[in-house]
Amino acid sequence: MDEVVRIGGRRVKVRRNGCGPAVVLLNGVLMRLSTWEPLVEHLDGFECIRVTMPGLMDSGGAQPLVTMRGFSSMTLDLLDRLGIERADVLGLSFGGMVAQQLAFDAPERVRRLVLVSTSCGLGAVPSNPMSWWNALLEDAWESSPLLGPLWLTRQWGVTLRREFGASWERGLWIDGVGQQFAAASMWSSLPWLPALAQPTLVIAGTADALVPAENAGILASRIPDARLHRVRGGGHLCLLDRVAEVGPVIADFLRASERTALDQAVELR
Repeated sequence: MDEVVRIGGRRVKVRRNGCGPAVVLLNGVLMRLSTWEPLVEHLDGFECIRVTMPGLMDSGGAQPLVTMRGFSSMTLDLLDRLGIERADVLGLSFGGMVAQQLAFDAPERVRRLVLVSTSCGLGAVPSNPMSWWNALLEDAWESSPLLGPLWLTRQWGVTLRREFGASWERGLWIDGVGQQFAAASMWSSLPWLPALAQPTLVIAGTADALVPAENAGILASRIPDARLHRVRGGGHLCLLDRVAEVGPVIADFLRASERTALDQAVELR
């Protein structure tokens, strides 16, 4: 079920599916809620709550500048509005940064973390700056019936053309893109990663040009209860391109952690 929730005057698009423990899915910069569909199919037994941060795609509309802590606060307010006390949080790319901040700001609200194709922000291994610029240009060029299909098919493949290219038709809010890049450029989780107590799964494609795979190693080595899964040959969108591999890894992690929590509860009785 889709719904629009206003948080602090900002419009946030949310989609809820399934029953069971809540899993919050935080979008990357150019993602739509529908992008998660292949993964959701692997998360049977969970309530999947897809969230688009304000200013982009399904949530639309330019917004005043928000810091990473502001995005975390808005996500907490959203959980309150939806009546969710605790949730697993999965963040892809920029959404992974918000997920880290959320787990630090409100550890009692976050059961487990899944961080995909993301980094610690400042202090991370940088990508080639042209990779980000090319991603935006290629998305814009998808609006051209002549250049878009040729360029995107050659350079980025079917998945990027389908997910990012289609999002241009829905309205790419340039202010929102800039806002999220600005928030990421002024933020770092590096000093407090060791304070994150949640069981954490870190996933990275070894061929990610936007967020180099070395950043996954930084996260996994500094978060105390973290494990790392590398997708051989996977790119920034390995969660989509390789969902047949990545989906079961995420589902097994969440279910195994759930069983461990239940076993511990029984032992305490």
